[in-house]
Formats: sequence, C-alpha cells, structure tokens
Amino acid sequence: SASSSEELHVGGNVALRCEVEGLKSDSTVQWTGPDGRGHAGSLVVLKNVTLSDAGTWQCEFSFGEERYRENLQIKVKEPAKTSTPGKGSKVNTVTSCPN
Repeated sequence: SASSSEELHVGGNVALRCEVEGLKSDSTVQWTGPDGRGHAGSLVVLKNVTLSDAGTWQCEFSFGEERYRENLQIKVKEPAKTSTPGKGSKVNTVTSCPN
C-alpha cells in the first residue's frame, strides 16, 4: 500500500513499501525508480534523499499469470535557503531603550 504522492526533503530517509494482500510466496515484487533501475523486493530504503530520487516510482508484482503495476509520485524539496544581506544591502535595526 502506498499513497499516490509523497513529499520528501533533501537529506532525509524514507522507506517505500509495496504490500499486496493475498500475494503468494512465489510471487515477485520489484520497485523501479525514476532512473529506470530495478530494486528487488517489496521494500526500498532511500537514505540521504537527493533531487534525483524525485519522480515516478513503480511497484510491479505478479499474481498468478498476471502482472500489476502501481505508481507512486515522489516530490523532493530542497531545504529552505537562508539569506544574508549582500554587499550594498541596507539593514535597519530599531531598538528601544527603557527609560
């Protein structure tokens, strides 16, 4: 089971699990990442997520003679950039002094 869309952050970790109820022990389950590489098994662990992990992940499994596919859309957000005033920037600070 997986929701159709997940949002991750760069540097994070995530486990993608493809669970199928009633699946026979001789059935195969495989994830395919957005880069086309296959990952055998129902579980894929992504450590230190990067922007290249974004895209469509596909879980493919067999049930009897039939093959099924489920897609999971992964979005990866970059951490918020902190900015510091550049050269020529003016920063005004007003401080009140108690009387």
